Amino acid sequence: WLANMLERMPAQRPANPHQAMEELHVALEEAGIKPVPDPGLDGASALTVSPDPAFGRWARFYEIFGRMVETGFPKGAPDATTNGLSMIGGRVQDLESIAKKADYEHHGLADVLGRAREGRGRIAEQMDELNESAKAIRKELAPLRIAAERHGAKTETYPDKALELHRDIVRWEGRFGFTEPYKELADAYRAMADHVEKWWSVRSAQLSCESDAEAKEEQLREIDVQLEELREALRIHESNLSDELRTIEQSLSELGGQADRIELELLDTASRFCAPLRSKPQLGPLFRELAQA
Repeated sequence: WLANMLERMPAQRPANPHQAMEELHVALEEAGIKPVPDPGLDGASALTVSPDPAFGRWARFYEIFGRMVETGFPKGAPDATTNGLSMIGGRVQDLESIAKKADYEHHGLADVLGRAREGRGRIAEQMDELNESAKAIRKELAPLRIAAERHGAKTETYPDKALELHRDIVRWEGRFGFTEPYKELADAYRAMADHVEKWWSVRSAQLSCESDAEAKEEQLREIDVQLEELREALRIHESNLSDELRTIEQSLSELGGQADRIELELLDTASRFCAPLRSKPQLGPLFRELAQA
């Protein structure tokens, strides 16, 4: 395949990139090599669309903190502890609100990635069909070109023979003078007629092959136009989806920043909330549960 690509004569190289790729696939099949799938056709599936599990973790922490207060202060917790638990609960609600928004954005992201795969797959399928059609046309085109060249080379031998026969006709016409018939003149006319008829037959075959080849080449040009239209459609498809993806990614980034800030606040508040509770031995199991959570 590489040797064909590097041929010095253009006629011996693939006619266009599509033919080059087809010949490469054939070479790979003959060598028993399986081509690596195009990552562009299914790359989106590798992207995660799962929301951050940390969003739900703090709700679990808050529930454990509530049980700590109930267990550690059966007769009622001090204001500092109650206020700390309330602050944690409020920020957990904020975090849950962000989680819902993030979940909505993740569903939007999954939808965009799904449409991206579907669009790429649909366009790729159409391009495969066109490339298969082009492959079949090129198989029909190759023998037509060979036949046209063969007939063309053969027609080059006819003019010299025609001139020779014409000289024979002129010689016998000079003797004939249109006064006395000669069988040799009739034979000369007949030889010229047979020769011209054979010449016409070969030339007609050449023109027919060239015409058919040109029709095939026109079909290939039309397929190239359709392939370029599909490539442009793919570029537009990717561009439109890229805008949607950028919007979603920006929203998720902003939500992630908000969640990070809230989680830092929660870590600080929870640390101060738990500090006075660690001296209560009855809360040991709950602290272990908190650590496991």
